[in-house]
Amino acid sequence: MLLQGIFFLLCIELFLAAKITEISVPGGELHVREGSRLIIPCLFRVESSTSESKVDLEWGIRSGPDNGYRSIIHMYGNILEPVNLLNRRAQVFVSHLPNGDCSLFIDPIIASDSGTYELHLRIDEKLYQPIPTLQIIVCRRLGFLSTNHGFHKKSSSEEPKSRSLSNIRNELGNAVPDAKASLVLARAIQYLKRNGNLLYVQIAGGLIVGLLILGSLAGLIFGCLYLWRQQRFWYQIKEKTEGLKTSGYVTEEE
Repeated sequence: MLLQGIFFLLCIELFLAAKITEISVPGGELHVREGSRLIIPCLFRVESSTSESKVDLEWGIRSGPDNGYRSIIHMYGNILEPVNLLNRRAQVFVSHLPNGDCSLFIDPIIASDSGTYELHLRIDEKLYQPIPTLQIIVCRRLGFLSTNHGFHKKSSSEEPKSRSLSNIRNELGNAVPDAKASLVLARAIQYLKRNGNLLYVQIAGGLIVGLLILGSLAGLIFGCLYLWRQQRFWYQIKEKTEGLKTSGYVTEEE
């Protein structure tokens, strides 16, 4: 019983160690009309809560002839550092981060914002790899129509990689609900840990596991005893019947 409780405790402690399992960012390239609002959807999943972990988030861009890297936004924990190179046109919402949402917003977007955007996400100084990237092309041509999100383009077979925001959301699927579910469970465990009730929950869990094992063993033993008694009962009846036949009390009709 004690070993089961210890095993349950170890499982809980491993669960509390935050770890990024997936980051969902649209791949390929996106064409955006200049002057519109750009949204780069980015969702990540973790195995546990990040409330007690060091979260380091940075959006950057590679552009220019030398394809040099520039940091756009850098957030450490709940602190958003003033590294914004886009004159405060770029932002992320700190309040959305616990829900697994680290999307980048640029409003308005201009021609010089074209380039390859990169997300560097670290938890406890461990960088998620491969680094998610997305190519953004800001266009001024009339063939690109303005929408609420600036992602709509006339149909053309020349650039099949261009996608609308609705298609991107379909690709991301249910990543946010899954991330929220894991975070809610982790937060509940963290709450019990802070209030000193986690040990009682772990002991209760060990007792429940032990009772389930004992119940299974008891059911198996009683099942075997029942089958043995049934076989013994029919064997005794068979012996009595054969004994009556031998003594002449049971005769066969001619």
